[in-house]
Amino acid sequence: MANYLYLQIAQRIEEHIENGTYKAGEKLPSVRSIHEEQGISISTVLEAYHHLEDRGLIVAQEKSGYYVNGKRRNKQQIPSQVIPALRPESVIIDSLLETIMQERFIKEVVSFSRAIPGNHLIPGKILKRNMLEVLRVDEYEVMNYTQLQGNDQLRNEIAKRSLGWGGMLTAKDICVTSGCLEAIHLALRATTQQGDIVAVESPCYYGFLEAIQGLRLQVIEIPSHAQTGIDLNYLEDVYKQYPVKACIVTPNFSNPTGSLMSESNKKELVALTTRYQVPLIEDDIYGELYFQGTRPTSLKMYDKEDWVIVCSSFSKTLAPGLRVGWVAGGRFRQSIERLKFMTNIAATTVAQLVIARLLEAGSFERHLKRMRSKLFLQMTEVQAAVEVYFPEGTSISHPQGGYVVWIELPEKVSSMELYKVALQQGIGFTPGHLFSTGMVHSHFLRLSCGSVTSEQTEQALKTLGQLAKELIAKHQ
Repeated sequence: MANYLYLQIAQRIEEHIENGTYKAGEKLPSVRSIHEEQGISISTVLEAYHHLEDRGLIVAQEKSGYYVNGKRRNKQQIPSQVIPALRPESVIIDSLLETIMQERFIKEVVSFSRAIPGNHLIPGKILKRNMLEVLRVDEYEVMNYTQLQGNDQLRNEIAKRSLGWGGMLTAKDICVTSGCLEAIHLALRATTQQGDIVAVESPCYYGFLEAIQGLRLQVIEIPSHAQTGIDLNYLEDVYKQYPVKACIVTPNFSNPTGSLMSESNKKELVALTTRYQVPLIEDDIYGELYFQGTRPTSLKMYDKEDWVIVCSSFSKTLAPGLRVGWVAGGRFRQSIERLKFMTNIAATTVAQLVIARLLEAGSFERHLKRMRSKLFLQMTEVQAAVEVYFPEGTSISHPQGGYVVWIELPEKVSSMELYKVALQQGIGFTPGHLFSTGMVHSHFLRLSCGSVTSEQTEQALKTLGQLAKELIAKHQ
């Protein structure tokens, strides 16, 4: 927790520097004064100042103290919003995605490609203990199917948690799936037919594009901002021009940008959904992974006419191998349940029972608190390394939760070219063009902060930044 505290202190001081409270060349409060006024240990305050010093935000003057660096690099900008074609298109997935999916299993590669928890974030001992207990209590129940909609206890616990984010769900509303992507597939199948148009954010998770391609649907990409999410003005324009049959949105810590929609924008998005009667498929898989404050609300909170289909899973918060997700289908619930039965009778029983026990006992919430702290630390370390080692002109997102950061490189750097040379050095990441149907994000990339450890981060990103600089020099 001490590590987490020094980053909180550093973040507050950085905010004061950026908003002009502390100006260039101005002396900062002494280590001793912060220690005495806030009751924080001297070592923690020093660690915060050293962190800011490493990033070039402040400088130390011997026997005098710490000062705001007047010669520091320009403040990192948020990656720009790119405007895609805004017309229906077929989806063609780059074969490079297969390489990236395989690369993540090569032990020699430091992979920033995986938006999943690393082994150090998975509560292995807790899962093992509960799994053994489930097997001990009733080994025969574990070996059989659950109900079509999923285990009753698990659905009840999910419904209880939904009260905390405005979902107001009941167990009857929920159908358990084999992960979140199956939930998205079911939602698309329940709301569309072959050839229909689906709106997505641009950039968006490539898994959505794969699902759309597999179902032979068309896609319209809607510009999305790295801070505020989907652009509602563009979305409404598209609704007016085209017969959109569904829209997929990740309002809370989206993948790949990490954006978080404001409450007013969430409310307006649901209003658009109701006005144009376009089913809204909400991916809320990252909603539990907020770093500060309270859990952000779901779009479902504002849904009075059941047009919102909520999809989520425990892959990001517990372990991806459990393969337990869920969908609350709203007015499409019965269609989704019927499609689920036709496709896959039930998700794995033992994993459902284990998760239900963790939720009921409060173990899940305790685990989440530890996980959020660790993720915040890891993301801050990644952001700091990018700001120090990447080329001038690089922009990076600053999410308030989730796993990923979105980076815009200077336009001379192709992230696909960078990926190929980086992989030769044992470093993996996800090039930006995979999050769109075209090449509009060809100089962007996504880094996931969940799988790498602190020991790996700095050296790998130092190397990656140097490779990017070499590509710039090569093309000058």
